[in-house]
Amino acid sequence: MKIKRYVVRDMQEALKKIKAEMGPEALIIETRRTRRRGLLGWFLPRQLEVTAAVDQVQQAARELPAVAAAGGVSERVPVRPRPGPAEHPGPGVPAPERGRIHPVGRTEDATAAGQNEALLRRELAEVKALLRRMMMRQEMANPEEAFFFKWRQVLLDLDIGEGLAEMLVEELRGRSDLLESGREEAVPVILQSRVARLVEPLYREVTPGRVMAFVGPTGMGKTTTLAKLAAQLTLFHMKRVALVTIDTYRIGAVEQLRTYAEIIGVPLDVVMTPAELEQVLRRHGNKDYVLIDSAGRPFWNAAQVAELQSFLDLVPEPRDIFLVLASNTKARDLARAAEEFARVRFNKLIFTKIDETETLGSILNIVHHWQIPVTYVTDGQNVPDDIDRVYPKKLAKLIFRGVDRHAGSGP
Repeated sequence: MKIKRYVVRDMQEALKKIKAEMGPEALIIETRRTRRRGLLGWFLPRQLEVTAAVDQVQQAARELPAVAAAGGVSERVPVRPRPGPAEHPGPGVPAPERGRIHPVGRTEDATAAGQNEALLRRELAEVKALLRRMMMRQEMANPEEAFFFKWRQVLLDLDIGEGLAEMLVEELRGRSDLLESGREEAVPVILQSRVARLVEPLYREVTPGRVMAFVGPTGMGKTTTLAKLAAQLTLFHMKRVALVTIDTYRIGAVEQLRTYAEIIGVPLDVVMTPAELEQVLRRHGNKDYVLIDSAGRPFWNAAQVAELQSFLDLVPEPRDIFLVLASNTKARDLARAAEEFARVRFNKLIFTKIDETETLGSILNIVHHWQIPVTYVTDGQNVPDDIDRVYPKKLAKLIFRGVDRHAGSGP
C-alpha cells in the first residue's frame, strides 16, 4: 500500500495532485487544517493537509483482462517466499498444484480471470473499509474533524461523488459556530445553497429550442416524457405542436405515440431515414414546436448510437437534444450512458422516475461533470402531469431530499 501526504491550498488542488500521482483508485483517508510554520503562520490562512492511500490490488484487477487475453494464469497465485531446497520434490514426485502457472483453454482462462477479479475486488473493498475505520478513529479524537467526517459520509450516502462531497465539505470549514448545540440544523441549508450556486451558471441562458429530440438508453421513459411536454405545450400554452418518431424498433412504439397524438390533437409522422426526417421538419416549419421520439439505444451499442446521430445531424437550430435518464439507475451506468450518447451532442438533461429512488446525488454528478443543466424531472406516469421544470434552487432541494434521514444516523 502506498500512502502519501499533500499540503495544499484547497481540496481541488489536492484532488488534482492525488489523481495525477496516485491514480483514480486513491482513497482520501485524512484531511485537516494546519498552521504554517514560524511566526507568520499565525497570520496566514491555514493550509489543508490531505493524506491519501492507494492499494495495488485495484491496479492488478484492471490488468487481469489483459493477462487473460495473453494466456494468463489459471488460478490465483498466492504471494509467498520462494521455496528452499528442502521444499523441492524429489525425482519422480509431482510438484504441488497450488501456485503453479500453466496454460489453460479459453473458457477456463476466462472463468479463472473472472474469479480472480472478483476476489481482488473483495480484497480491495476490505482494504477500503479498514482505511475508513482508521480514518474514523483518528477523526473521532477531534470533534471538528468528526463533524466534517460525518457530513462527508452523509453526502456520500446521498450518492454524491467523492470529489463533489469533498468540495461541499470545504464549504463548512471555518464555520466553528456549526459545532455549537442546535446549529448543525443549518448545515443542509448551507450545502443546498452551495449546490444552487454551483449549477446556477448553467441556467443563465437556457431557452427552449423549436425542435426537441429525446434520446437515451432503453427503459428511461422517453416516450411518456415527450407526451407530457407535448400535452402541456398544446393544452396549457396553446402552442402548435407536431410529433415525429424515428422509433421503428419497438413493437407497438408507434401505436403508443399515435394514441398520445390523437388524445392531444396533434399530427404524428413516422420517418424511416434521415432524408425523410429532413422533409418532415421542413413541412412542419409553421409549427411552434416539433418533438422527436427515438428508439432506446443500449449505451454499449455504438452502431445504434451512430445511426441515431445520422438523424439528429439534420435537425436545424434552434434545437434541444434531451438526454433522458432514469434516476433509479446505478451511478456507474448513468455515467457510461452519458459518455456514449455524448456523440449526439445532447445539450439538456431530463431525469425520470425520481419517485422510485431514495437518493438523487447521482443527478448532481452528471450535471457537474458535463456542465449541462437538468431542465425537467418526472415523478410518475400520468400525462400531462407528473413533470416539473427544474431551476438551480429546485435542483439543490431535490439533491438534499431526505438528508435529515441520513444525517440523523450520525458518523
